[in-house]
Amino acid sequence: MAWVSPKINGIVARHKDTQKAVRRVNRDVAGRARANLAAQNTTRRISKIGHFEADIATFEHDVDCFTILIAPNAMALEFGHSPSGFFAGTDTKPPAPTYILTKAAYGGHTM
Repeated sequence: MAWVSPKINGIVARHKDTQKAVRRVNRDVAGRARANLAAQNTTRRISKIGHFEADIATFEHDVDCFTILIAPNAMALEFGHSPSGFFAGTDTKPPAPTYILTKAAYGGHTM
């Protein structure tokens, strides 16, 4: 097995071509996530506290880039959840998972 210097990861991660490629992929994922989020916004939510807005944000750091779903209880929006709050204990159908970020990360062609 070949030996590779432990420092090579940091060197490669900071290479300009690597950073450019990582940022390009992050922009692609964010674009797909925004399209997935827009596709999920097909109904109006009526509640006493009003409708919340969900959004997709991206953050770029030295070597890492992140695409983030910004929403109240984003985990429930992404992966679904049991009825809770006002709908707890009712016969309401639980919200299905939307997989907004998951589909975006896999190129939007899964599930």
